Amino acid sequence: MAVQHVEAGEWAASGELGAEYGANAARFVAEIGFPPGVNVWLDLESVSPSCSAADVVAYRNNWFDAVEGAGYTPGIYVGWQPVLSISQLYSALKFKRYWGAYNVDAVIPQRGWVKQTPAHTQVAGIDHDDNLTHGRPGRAGDLARSPRRRAGLNPVRSAPKPIRRGPRIPW
Repeated sequence: MAVQHVEAGEWAASGELGAEYGANAARFVAEIGFPPGVNVWLDLESVSPSCSAADVVAYRNNWFDAVEGAGYTPGIYVGWQPVLSISQLYSALKFKRYWGAYNVDAVIPQRGWVKQTPAHTQVAGIDHDDNLTHGRPGRAGDLARSPRRRAGLNPVRSAPKPIRRGPRIPW
């Protein structure tokens, strides 16, 4: 899977920037050989609190249109300071696949999370985020499943075990 990360520090969202970044994301994943249909994830965090919800929605939906128009499946990673409320994330955005950060303590209404990062850890001194995939095998739309998965062997578990959580993000 590919994730287009946000700019360093707080940044301002706009519809024009969403269209530009979405076109770049689609072009770059095509250039490195990702096949059509694979999830390409938009990182939604560290948005300047001075941005209006309308600007944030325009950014996200224009990004979505560019990535989907190129044949990929857009997903959105919801992290710290997304500006939008949980209900706006569901009702105002075109996304159907949501990936929650380790410190998001809410669920997208009627959809839930496709992926969730349960904790931020270090492995051998390198920052690392484990991720849980919810639902049936292959539903996250990441790169092709292994032959064992395609044969129905070694399926992904649909109900994760209880997890340790980090600090909560207020909504």
